[in-house]
Amino acid sequence: MSVADDEIHIVTAGEINHNQPGDPAKLATAMISLVDAETPPLRLPLGTDTLKALAEKNAHVTSETEIWKALSAFTDFPA
Repeated sequence: MSVADDEIHIVTAGEINHNQPGDPAKLATAMISLVDAETPPLRLPLGTDTLKALAEKNAHVTSETEIWKALSAFTDFPA
């Protein structure tokens, strides 16, 4: 399968720069809160755009896992 050059569009940082919904000052405050946290999270998605992307990814992983659950379980030793 080949794709013509005009069919591919790669989003670059320059195209999305300054279009993010996040406030850099609030990001800095959040980072300080993380540093001061007694038990900071291993990962913390910051911003509604990141939360949305993560929720979409998790939904995809959950769906795909359910589809392939039987094959995954098949690899165990017999109980």
